[in-house]
Amino acid sequence: MPGAPLESFVDTVPEPLICAVCSEASYPPVIACAAEHVFCDGCLKQVRDGEGAAQGCPTCRQPLQEQRVSMVLKRVLDGLKFKCRYAWSGCEWAAAAGEEEAHAKSDCDFRLVHCEHCNGDRLARDFPRHAQFCIAWPVDCSNKTNGCIASIKRAQAEAHTSVCPYNKCINYNQCNTSTTKELLVTHEAACTRLLLRLREAENAGRNDPMPRYRYPASPKGPSFVVGGGRKGSFVPYPPRITGGSPSPTPRGRTVAADSTDISSRAIQLSVAGPKRSLAEGSQSSPKKRRKEEVVFLDD
Repeated sequence: MPGAPLESFVDTVPEPLICAVCSEASYPPVIACAAEHVFCDGCLKQVRDGEGAAQGCPTCRQPLQEQRVSMVLKRVLDGLKFKCRYAWSGCEWAAAAGEEEAHAKSDCDFRLVHCEHCNGDRLARDFPRHAQFCIAWPVDCSNKTNGCIASIKRAQAEAHTSVCPYNKCINYNQCNTSTTKELLVTHEAACTRLLLRLREAENAGRNDPMPRYRYPASPKGPSFVVGGGRKGSFVPYPPRITGGSPSPTPRGRTVAADSTDISSRAIQLSVAGPKRSLAEGSQSSPKKRRKEEVVFLDD
């Protein structure tokens, strides 16, 4: 392998450090003979392996010695100002020759970077943009936040999304359905109609002026609000009705459910009348109580 090109050096390379075989800078400088003539490492290997080995050193013809790099001469070459190997592509970097390799392999914006996904080469400065548009680059499914863990090529992302079972309903704030796009079209239409009906029912309940009754489920338990809309006033729930006592709730009175629940059902409180009228003066047995019936009516 030939040494470093002379035209890549900004500083002048001393004559003794120029390889007599390739006429380039002897980098790294390898000593060939007792006279310490230096050559490129690759060039001297070719001489040793070829017919010229018997002729000795290409410069003085002395017997070839065991190859060894002259560290003193290498430091001289490393200190010379050197251009980047990608100067032909536009890189203007120039610094000590000893720093060029690290720059060219890691820092140079004009070095070629291989894309393992599309098997193409791009300049390092253009690679971030390439990663955004490479059709073979792996990307996450657009439904990753919904639970899909698939990783597919960018070119196949749209096709995957159409069959991905993690597409959420457009009404995701109120509906937890996830399915494929094909099935989602039918579901969303029905889901939206249902939500509109429930919202209309809720609005109707809010405007109901009928009174609302507060009733404790148990002495220590929470109270339940029954009937009327949000505009209705609160009144005590009718006490337990016993035989002979007047009914505070008219027969057949219908009371709307609490409007805070859009799926509330109407409650009809129907109190069966006594067998005898209070006006007749008859007395009911204390054990006999008037019946309470609570009937839930579906919409």
